[in-house]
Amino acid sequence: EGQKLKLQKQIEFYFSAENLCKDLFLRSHMNRGGWAPLELIAQFPKVRAYKASETEICESLKNSEIVEVDAVTRHMRLKNEALRK
Repeated sequence: EGQKLKLQKQIEFYFSAENLCKDLFLRSHMNRGGWAPLELIAQFPKVRAYKASETEICESLKNSEIVEVDAVTRHMRLKNEALRK
């Protein structure tokens, strides 16, 4: 369970204002709605270190107040619409 929380915190960091203001790579892969492909995030080295499947990544974020996951399209984005701008 501790691993899931650490994974959640790592992914939430990627979507933080602090990171997004300088992470041109991640921003370049977001669509107009702010959605980024789950498969892209799953390939980030710090995420891969957890050896989690895409399903496990979704599971780790289900209680996140920062990131939302669309399990159908397999994309994720910042929950707070004002911060997505």
